[in-house]
Amino acid sequence: MKKKILKYSIIPIILVITLIVCILFNYKDISVSKLFAQTKQWLDGTDDSITYSTNGDDDANYEDGDKSKKKVTWVKDGDVWKYTFYVEDPNAQWYVWEESSSLMDGYTSDFTEENIGTLFTTEELEDPEIPEDATETTNDDGKKEYTWLDDENSYKVIGKGDGKYLKITTKLSFTITNQMPSVEPQAEVKYGKLIIKKIVQDSEGTVLDASKEGRTFTFTVTLTAGTADSDLIADTKIFGNMAFKNGVATVALKAGETVTITDIPEGIHYKVEEKEVAGYTTENNDNEGNIEADKEKTVTFTNRKEAEPADPDEPGTGEPDDPEQKYVNLTIKKVVTGNNEVDEEYGLEVELNNLKPNKIYNLSDGTNFVADELGSANVSIKLKNNESITIQQIPVGSKYKVFEYAGDYISSYTITDASNLGLINSTSNTNTKQNVPLTTATETADDGENVTITFTNQKTVTQNLKIAKTVTDESDTKSYMFDIEFANMEENSSFNSSVGKITAEPNGKAELTIELAGGEQAEFYDIPVGTTYRIKELASTTIASYQLTDANGVNKFEKQSDANKKAKKALSTEIETVNQGEDVTVTFINDTTNID
Repeated sequence: MKKKILKYSIIPIILVITLIVCILFNYKDISVSKLFAQTKQWLDGTDDSITYSTNGDDDANYEDGDKSKKKVTWVKDGDVWKYTFYVEDPNAQWYVWEESSSLMDGYTSDFTEENIGTLFTTEELEDPEIPEDATETTNDDGKKEYTWLDDENSYKVIGKGDGKYLKITTKLSFTITNQMPSVEPQAEVKYGKLIIKKIVQDSEGTVLDASKEGRTFTFTVTLTAGTADSDLIADTKIFGNMAFKNGVATVALKAGETVTITDIPEGIHYKVEEKEVAGYTTENNDNEGNIEADKEKTVTFTNRKEAEPADPDEPGTGEPDDPEQKYVNLTIKKVVTGNNEVDEEYGLEVELNNLKPNKIYNLSDGTNFVADELGSANVSIKLKNNESITIQQIPVGSKYKVFEYAGDYISSYTITDASNLGLINSTSNTNTKQNVPLTTATETADDGENVTITFTNQKTVTQNLKIAKTVTDESDTKSYMFDIEFANMEENSSFNSSVGKITAEPNGKAELTIELAGGEQAEFYDIPVGTTYRIKELASTTIASYQLTDANGVNKFEKQSDANKKAKKALSTEIETVNQGEDVTVTFINDTTNID
């Protein structure tokens, strides 16, 4: 990034300053034009603009453009750049600034158009101290002038009459500083855990497990700032595997189950509340407190059963327990970008909880599944590009999470609600690498939602291509010329090879010419599937033939081999396609022994 500094072309500002100086100092012998001519001079003796560029270096040197070709240097120290100018005319009255618009992004300057720096100061004195080595002259008005220098400044004292003098002090150097505003480092955030346990007892106090008590108990976990920064829980945050929206999340547990919520920042205040369930008395311990660094907070809810539950419905009835129970549909969609094969399927797994135990649930493709006695189900589905499937009539309040298996693609998902209720915990996530599984957060089926979960796979499958040269005469050491054309590439996309980087033109083609002698080869790496290629050996004094082989045995060739019958003829492959799973070697053989 290059920036201009010290632009003297801000004429209105200079004129205003010039007029002010003339009025203040009553320089009757200096006209506006003359003062302007002085102020437009550069401190380093040139009228040319100076540019600088950091480029990550400690120093950036550029010639200033004057006859001496001196170097001017911006010196970098951390986030600070400094440039020092040295005065060549100690009698000039200098104004210095840097254009605000020219600053590097994020930097400030101590002198800009709004804050112009001056290298001189003036004061009126009645009895100035004049050193003995000062130079004395008489100006055009017959007044005495005295000038002298020290290590830092030049001085001029001018007699004004009536026993008064004007002293002008000019700095011999001036430094402009650019600085990146300091940012207070964020305090290190430490984390703790919150554990929620569910214990269920029968009326006699005997502890029951989920096989004897299949009911799901619902908890609300509320996080507030406590002694921590409220930003740590603002909007949607993921702690452990749980999504909190503005600090609130819902947990569902069965008898004997435990959930551990990790990575909660130190100082966050938690409160865990259980939704009341008829027929049970509930006790808890420590359901409210603050998270401590590197420690676990455990909240245990114990429910004692007061009455036997009603008999469960028979499997497959499809009827709800509660006639007022509401239901929603859940749609899962697959989108694939890149070089996807038409019939390729992608596997996903849907985990459902809080369903009605032993109930049949239908899918839009005509299949169904049955929730187990605990109200849970795992549904495996396979979808092709642009296909979708809907899980129909799941109860409001049930939980769902969708998992996609790893593959040769980069996965992402988005969750949209056509009703725009804004109740989705985590609306999107994405991987950055291939062969990594991806799962949504645990979401709740809310009343009135119309949810679609779209899993998108960006697929860029690549294969390799090799061109080999073989000669029948071992004494044949000459090189053979090849024209190679790749097509059906994305504009400006590229891949590497042993003969250099191959980059597509706007028309999706890349063309090159190479030379190979007997025993040599050229290799092309990571070519996207779907790219086409044609290889042409130019005419030579030999008889040419070629053979295509695939190391993996796919062999989807338009033409696997061909040969000339005579010498001095070119030979080309057909337009072949880079197919998935196919690593091809194209061998050109040149025969010098059978020439007529």
